[in-house]
Amino acid sequence: MDSDPTRHEQNMARWVLAGSVGVVAGPLVLGAAGTLGLGWRGLYFVFAGLALVLLVLTRRVYSPAPPPASASLSSTAFSLKVGVINALRALRRGEVLRWLTLLTFSDLMMDVLLGFLALYFVDAVGATPAQAGMAVAVWTGAGLLGDLLIPLLERMRGLSYLRLSAVVKLILFSTLLLVPYLWGKFTLLPPTMPLIIATHAYKCRVSLPLGSAG
Repeated sequence: MDSDPTRHEQNMARWVLAGSVGVVAGPLVLGAAGTLGLGWRGLYFVFAGLALVLLVLTRRVYSPAPPPASASLSSTAFSLKVGVINALRALRRGEVLRWLTLLTFSDLMMDVLLGFLALYFVDAVGATPAQAGMAVAVWTGAGLLGDLLIPLLERMRGLSYLRLSAVVKLILFSTLLLVPYLWGKFTLLPPTMPLIIATHAYKCRVSLPLGSAG
């Protein structure tokens, strides 16, 4: 975000897309590793090697300028102290606290809900483990497709979209909980997740400049 402040929306879209790709691809890769007899430990070694390669490539693409010779530990500690003070000052602003609160509640509809989605389908809905796994797959797949909505935020008034999507999301999610039929819940999963993704991305987009301001 700091490297190109004029493209917050595009950078946020890339960040959210990377997370969605990882959520969808992770279980598939882990399942393939298990089928091939590689196991999760072997998969970790493979990804560790890939991470080292990416580290080298990133170092070549982006090499920050070395600190001046006059820089010392005391100046570094001073910079850290100033950063902490500015962060505490930002928390005194009502606008920052409001958006941080909204981000927290938004995350309850994303990662937290994903962590309990399979348990909800098995324990509350009475689905089989296979059906619960399918629900998680539908949810994560819809989230990946929902990332396509993020660039549209540049073409509309963000706050108007945020209010509208929050209302629609509340209606869809409430209906998802109230519908007694398994097929009805599966039908409501795909349209609910893209709204959550786009709403969360907009909140992140707004909160980052607020947190770094003055």
